[in-house]
Amino acid sequence: MKVTNWCKNLRMTLLAAGFWVPTAVYAQNIPLGDPSFEAYQVPANPGYAYAAPPNGSYRPTSAWVDDLDSPPGYTQDNGVSNWLYDSAYAEGTVITRRPAPRTGNQAMHGLFNYNAQETTAVFEANKSYRFSIWAQNDVLLNETNGVFLNIFDGTVPFSDDNSLASQLFTAINQRSTGMTQAQSQANWTKITVKHGAIEGSPEIGHPIGVGFYARKDSAVDDASLTAVPIENDFLFLEVNTTNGQTTLKNQTGAAVNVDYYQVTSAGSALNAVGWSSLQDQNLAGFPAGNGTGNGWEQAGGSGAKVLSESFLTGNSAVGGAASIGLGAAFNVGGAHDLKFHYGALTGPVTAVNGDYNGNSVVDAADYTFWRDHLGQSITMPNDTTPGTVAVEDYTVWKNNFGAAGGPTGTSTLIQGFVRYVTSGAGAGSAVPEPSSVLLVGVGLATLVVGGRRSNRDRCS
Repeated sequence: MKVTNWCKNLRMTLLAAGFWVPTAVYAQNIPLGDPSFEAYQVPANPGYAYAAPPNGSYRPTSAWVDDLDSPPGYTQDNGVSNWLYDSAYAEGTVITRRPAPRTGNQAMHGLFNYNAQETTAVFEANKSYRFSIWAQNDVLLNETNGVFLNIFDGTVPFSDDNSLASQLFTAINQRSTGMTQAQSQANWTKITVKHGAIEGSPEIGHPIGVGFYARKDSAVDDASLTAVPIENDFLFLEVNTTNGQTTLKNQTGAAVNVDYYQVTSAGSALNAVGWSSLQDQNLAGFPAGNGTGNGWEQAGGSGAKVLSESFLTGNSAVGGAASIGLGAAFNVGGAHDLKFHYGALTGPVTAVNGDYNGNSVVDAADYTFWRDHLGQSITMPNDTTPGTVAVEDYTVWKNNFGAAGGPTGTSTLIQGFVRYVTSGAGAGSAVPEPSSVLLVGVGLATLVVGGRRSNRDRCS
């Protein structure tokens, strides 16, 4: 039998058994109703529509309903909610003209109310959900700008307090005077909020809810919801159940700045003696503190139920493909009940003059951005000479080349996840919990994991 046929037969066997899940590796798009706000055509005159007459009533044809916060629930009770407008209105002659719709002919503008929808998809264990929307501010910021994004459990009455993920975004590009429609279409900022559904979380199996809240000087367009493997978005703790070794891992592809982490076990499965803390190791970029908060320091009371340490006056960047060993911090044979949390700095970053693309470092990409917009009247981040992009902006870039910003402020406590693995013949293979997979499935999954790389060309 040819190898290709063997691979095909194996795929069919695993697919029938429910073990071959290609979408577990790649991003999965989850459909949203009316993502670009095109379902309802606003009247040509006046070119916009609120939620209620006299300027139209688009709610019956839109999946986005208002407002979930007053009263809680999916009600269409606010006649002056966020409103739709078309390209003709955006390209009007008034100074307060809006951002040009990014795609299609319509976008939505804010008015201090939530729009949200409950999707037909449900939360699945160990997946990360990304709710994204494109945002752009008005020419004139005479009120308040910014957009909130939320992910929530569709079975729970909505509020900011019980959202699974919520974030306010204010670093949004602004449409500038003199900008053409095409320039405005290219000026939108993509913003994203993420939620990781850890195995055992109460929302698993419940409908996924998403919502946004645009302030009066902000517009939104083109919403999307995707699911990816949870390790694509969050740090995790890998625990080797054979030898007790624990490893802090980052597979997100980007550095994560942290100032705290904690591992807990209700069943006393931790080993403080075998734990090799960051303070003990004094790694480059992870300095050991001396008791004053100037580096990583173990928390008092660390033992079989909790291990934790923090960097009180600073933070360290865990690289985008980093693996940091924390020693034999797991008691072999102990309960698989570990919980892992870390403090990540996810807020605004320190501004750096000349960082025109807003990625926190002044590099060649900023030169390209400057060159491509030379002579244009646009708003660039970290521009000390606002207005038309000019030669002076090149001088600022040159004088700051190589400078880098970084997260500042208070960190956000995030729950990572714990992955249990074994060492030996199947070193590095994940070990499913007994309650989640049949014994025969373990053998099949190990065969696939162990052979995927060596047989990639033959099994493509």
